[in-house]
Amino acid sequence: MGIYVSKRWFYAVAILALLVGAMPTLAQEGGGFQEGFDNPAPPGWDMGPGASVEGGVLHLEPGAFATREGAWNNFSLSLDMRFVEPGEAAISYGISESGSYHLLVGVGYAVLQQEVAGQISDIIGSVAPISGDWFNLGLFVQGQRHIVTINGETILDADVPTPVQPGGIAFEAIAGGCEIDNVALTVGGEMPPLEGEPGEFPPPPE
Repeated sequence: MGIYVSKRWFYAVAILALLVGAMPTLAQEGGGFQEGFDNPAPPGWDMGPGASVEGGVLHLEPGAFATREGAWNNFSLSLDMRFVEPGEAAISYGISESGSYHLLVGVGYAVLQQEVAGQISDIIGSVAPISGDWFNLGLFVQGQRHIVTINGETILDADVPTPVQPGGIAFEAIAGGCEIDNVALTVGGEMPPLEGEPGEFPPPPE
């Protein structure tokens, strides 16, 4: 696999502080949820500067983030996303004091990363059928196995170094703006059909 330069975004510390600061309530937030962003102030979400809900869609300006408190580690997550302009976004999950996992997506690629003690390392990356149009992203986590799909096509399948710790999720627009809708998280959830063992995929562009 080619080398992809890990990226650390400005609001990572703020996201961690928001979610870890809510740790006393996380144990009560382990159920799944569905969010269509019909409410301009959706319950359970914290919106950072540049994040807003308009017209039934979550809008994230470059550098903006939105977080959802919870205690999820084995789950399936589905959402619809599009980039307003070519850029990069992150879906962070298992956010806790011990670290987190990040899924970076951009036009044409996806990269799975792990963060421990503030240090981010790449696990696996791949080209991905992502353009400027709306696409569906699926994230399936069971134990140490993480699978990512785009429009139903598996693009990443990896056994990660350590299981995901119960924690919240966050969305962030790193470069360029993006929009998100139809978020659904199911505790446990079914994994997509597995084809062989976790392995290499075509690397993302450098």
